[in-house]
Amino acid sequence: MSRGFDPRVVVDQLVAHHHDYVWARLPLVVPMAITAARRRGDRTSHELACLVVELRPLLLDHLDREERLVVDHETAATTALGMHSEHVAVTAMLDHIRDVTGPTFHPRNGADPTERALYVELARLDHHVQAQITLEEHVMAWRSRG
Repeated sequence: MSRGFDPRVVVDQLVAHHHDYVWARLPLVVPMAITAARRRGDRTSHELACLVVELRPLLLDHLDREERLVVDHETAATTALGMHSEHVAVTAMLDHIRDVTGPTFHPRNGADPTERALYVELARLDHHVQAQITLEEHVMAWRSRG
């Protein structure tokens, strides 16, 4: 028999599965993007490297704030508003990255192993970030009703 929705369980799973993945992988993606841009030397690869460099602090600072705030029931409404605006900013950045890479993160012709690995990592990060944002928005909406 289910006791109902427990946001603490969702948050614990969210951090363990999605946040931890992003914390571990995003720092590796930045040098991959810079290396791929240096090797390829074209406008697209340089634009992608700049976006990934910009994404890193945006996303990691967000995760840091979120992990401290999302467990505090007293600030649920304020947290929901602040986190939602950060989710919008992160989503916009990921949309811009997808505009550069293509929606499926398929490497371009002539991609070297680093560039191919970069596109695989970006696809995985995109998946984890989109999943975590969806879950977080549900938890924050649930908390702000309570």
